Amino acid sequence: MKASEQCKKLGFNMSTLCTITKQSRQTLTNWSNNKPELFKTVLEGAKSVLASRDHDLMYSLESKTDDELMGMIVAIIEESEGSELPNEFLLAIESGNLSSIREALISGLGDDE
Repeated sequence: MKASEQCKKLGFNMSTLCTITKQSRQTLTNWSNNKPELFKTVLEGAKSVLASRDHDLMYSLESKTDDELMGMIVAIIEESEGSELPNEFLLAIESGNLSSIREALISGLGDDE
């Protein structure tokens, strides 16, 4: 299985893995091909890092003010330019209900676990 496929199976992509490990895509691909046990360990570590970040973010979302939440929404939309946002999130934004948006953000983070 390709390195990118292994990442996708765990819920992230090679770009995210490069960012977390501070290694080039080529290095990670080489590890996947030539040192599969090392690459497996790196993947598990990345999964753990991302789970920890998601947990911290979910906790902080619950305490955000409406203005802070709106700022996050704008940032998410700007960062996602050209990619697809989850339908639940888009419907919550259309509703204009900040409680629904907060819940959609939190539940979206929990989907990868």
